[in-house]
This record gives sequence, structure tokens and C-alpha cells, in this order.
Amino acid sequence: MKNLLFVTVLIVALPALVCATSRRDYYYGADLASSEQADQSAKGELPDLGEVDSLLSLEETVAYALAANPQIAAAKSRWEAALSRPKVVSSLPDPAVGVTYFGEQIETRNGPIRGGITLSQRLPWLGKLKTKSKIAQSKAGVFEERYESTRLVVTSRVKQTYFELYWITKAITITRSNVGLLKQLEKVAQIKYATGKVPQQDVLKAQVEISKLQNDLDTFLEMKTTVEAKLNALLGRSPEAPLGDPEGSEFETLTLDLDSLYKLAKASSPELSLHRQLIEKAEGELKLAKLDYFPDFAVGVQYQQIDLGAPMAPQEGLDAWSVMFSMSLPIWWGKKRAGVSEAETKTLSERFAYSDRENMLLFEVKDSYFRINTAQRQIILYKESLIPRAEQSLRVSEESYKADKTDFLNLIDSQRMLLHFQLAYERAQADFQQNLAGLEEIVGAKLPESKSK
Repeated sequence: MKNLLFVTVLIVALPALVCATSRRDYYYGADLASSEQADQSAKGELPDLGEVDSLLSLEETVAYALAANPQIAAAKSRWEAALSRPKVVSSLPDPAVGVTYFGEQIETRNGPIRGGITLSQRLPWLGKLKTKSKIAQSKAGVFEERYESTRLVVTSRVKQTYFELYWITKAITITRSNVGLLKQLEKVAQIKYATGKVPQQDVLKAQVEISKLQNDLDTFLEMKTTVEAKLNALLGRSPEAPLGDPEGSEFETLTLDLDSLYKLAKASSPELSLHRQLIEKAEGELKLAKLDYFPDFAVGVQYQQIDLGAPMAPQEGLDAWSVMFSMSLPIWWGKKRAGVSEAETKTLSERFAYSDRENMLLFEVKDSYFRINTAQRQIILYKESLIPRAEQSLRVSEESYKADKTDFLNLIDSQRMLLHFQLAYERAQADFQQNLAGLEEIVGAKLPESKSK
């Protein structure tokens, strides 16, 4: 009896001791890793994006977002968690141990049976654990592609918000400049009115235009605070955190043609890679469903303690042991066939989903490509033709008004036209950069550009 109790305590206590030690080491390692990550974060110096009178660099802003955006950190953590799953599903199930004690002892030829211990291990059919591991690896690949896609999405949003802030900043500067210009024209009108050369209506028109532009300026200033808050959110910062003004960027042209963009999108898009991983995962689940037609096994050993019995028995008190073997009987074929059919349908569904996403992706590439071309054409038109002519028209109108050769309405119209073209030019600049950022998100790669002449 003492031998049986000792062996029982040993079998039960040893795994518990090992588990407790492993758990302690695991949590100690996790705490250590967290501490190291905290130290690395503390050491990592992110750029100051809110220095007084500083320009906000696009490269520094994107780098800041990639390091501090919580959405990216969450996606990376989910991917890292999924990387541990293949080891979990590819390991054998835990062995089972059982202890038997007979209240009413069973008499045998060698003596009464006091109790026994059973140790067993379940063994899945060959290939099942390997297939589960491949499924888990494909699922980890899905999370990896989602992480890469999240980086691209955040980068694109940061760039688009950055250039929206750039446009608003330019609009504020242009509007202020035009307010100053109108105030000068108002003084000219007041002088001419004081000498009786023009009616008071000219002065009032100038004042109305100044009030309208001042209202536009106030609107732009409010828009700027909203866009700054959005950019700060993407950077993982407080909405009120200070930001410098975006620096200007040279106009660049896209060098790749549409066919090259199609090829790049098919090769580099994380979304297509994600769908390929989903197809691999579904194919692995189909293989696993087919393996369910085969049985699983279990092996074990049993030890029984026999007390002293009849004194003349040749093997009195000799303990007994035995080896066990069992297997499952996968006889419910209807359930197996349903599982295989479900996996086949899911695999087919994932292939259709891949084809659909590829088609939509190519459409998005084409749509962005022509949006970029439109913005490029508008930039050249405003820069080389419309704005120079509008500036010339305003100068001629101003000189003619001073010389009493035109009325104030023509002068105001010339000023309005120049303001419209200046704002439209900066809007086209921002649209080009925003569409370019969107296209980079779609194709999943940085696009080569060339400086415009």
C-alpha cells in the first residue's frame, strides 16, 4: 500500500511541479521582455513635431506614425501571438494518468488487488498534427499580411492628412495675402472717393470683399485645428499636441505606366497576399477534414498493487502490470462527408474572394492612376498658364483703375480670379500627393517618381 501511495503522489506531484516551474519561468520571461521593451521605448527618441517656427517633415511624420501608432502596434501583437499557435496545435495531447483504489478488494490467485495506476497517451493519425501546424502557419501569415496592410493604411492616411494640412496652410497664407491686397485697393478707392473720382460704392465693395475673405480665413483656421487633431490621432498623440507647418514639396510626376502598376499591385499588394494565405488555410482545413476518416490511437500502461494473500501461492503479493492499446472508430461517415464538403465549399469561396479582390484592386489602381494624371495636368495648367495670366490681368486692372480707365468691379473680378487660381493650384498639388499616397497603399509599395522641370 505504501508503494502505491508513493508512486501515486510522485506521478501527480511531478507534473504539477514542472508546470508551476514552467509557468514561473514564463511569467518571469514575459515580465523581463516587457521591461526590455519599455526600456527600448524610453531610449528611442522620436522627433519633435511641434517646435516653434519649424517645418513639419513628411519623412519624420511618417516615421513617427510607424513607431507610435497604436493600430500598428495592435496588428503586430496579433501577428506575434499567431506565430506561437503552430507549436500549440502540432504538439501531442497531454498524457492522462488515473488512480484506482478498491474499497472492496478483489481476490486473485496471488492475493487481493489493493489498487492501480494507469498512464495513457492519445496519438492522432499520421499527418494530422503536421496539417494543423500548416493551418496555423497560414493563419499567422494572414495576421502578418494584415499587419503589413495596417502599416500601409496608416502611412497613406498620414500622408493624405499631412497634405490636407499643407493645403489648408497654403490657403491661409494665400487668403491673408489677398486680404492685404484688398486693403491696399480699399485705400486707393478711399483716396479716389475723397477726390470725387469714384462713388462710395467702390469703397463699400472693397470692404465687403475683405469681410468675405476674412470669413474664409477664419474657416480655414478652424479647419486647420481639426486636421491637426486628426494627424495627431494617427501619430498616437493628444489632439492638442503642437505641430509645425508642413514643408513644401516639389511637384513630381509618376514614372510608371498603367500596365506596370497592375503588375506591381499583383506582386506586392498585402491584400492579395492575405487572400492567398486564406486559400492555403482553407486547403489545409480540407486536408484535415479528409484525415478525419482515419482513426486516432491511444496507448498506455497499467500497474496494479496486489497485497499478500494465501501463504502457499507461488507468486504471493506479486504486483501486476499490463499494456493497453485502443483506437477510435470513425464509423459516422455522414459527419465526415459533411465536414469535407464544408471545407471544399470554403476553399472555393476563398478562391472566388481572391478573384474578386484582384479585380477590384486593379480597378482601384486604374482609378487612382487617372486621378493622379488629372491632378498633374491641372498643376501644369495653373502653374504655367492660368496663374501668370491672372497676375498680369490683376496688374493691368489695378493700373487702369488708378488711371480711371476701368471701374472697381473689373478690378475685384481680377482679384477674385487670381485668388481662385492660386487656391486651385495648391488644391491640385495636395490632390496629386494624396492620390499618390492612396495608390501606394493599393499597390503595396513605394512608387518611383521624377522631379518635374
